Amino acid sequence: MKKRITCLVLALIFCLPIGATALAMTRAAGGRCMISNTGRNVSFSGFSESGQTEDYIGITVTLWEQQGSSWVPVSSKNNQLRNTDYVETGDDITVDGGHYYKVTALHTSTKNGVSYSSSSETAKRWIP
Repeated sequence: MKKRITCLVLALIFCLPIGATALAMTRAAGGRCMISNTGRNVSFSGFSESGQTEDYIGITVTLWEQQGSSWVPVSSKNNQLRNTDYVETGDDITVDGGHYYKVTALHTSTKNGVSYSSSSETAKRWIP
């Protein structure tokens, strides 16, 4: 009986950090951003989601243009909602073209005063 209790205690000690990590992973806001175009008309958007209802959940998406070796912001949109687990935003814009473009997103959430964030990025896309 003593061996069983010892084995059970050891199993709990090893499993507790894994369970805490899994719980923390569901707490962090995550999401995705997208870019599409028809000619020089570019649509960019993104969403943030969480594994639970957050006090605040937000997203900021930014459209970038490559100029030489630098990336320059062209347009940005954001949205933040309360007491939900999902938020999205996006925009349509006509660009100059003749450059590569990409979209980045910052995904944020706050629960009980604790903030989490992550980011996502699209591949660059040539817009003629």
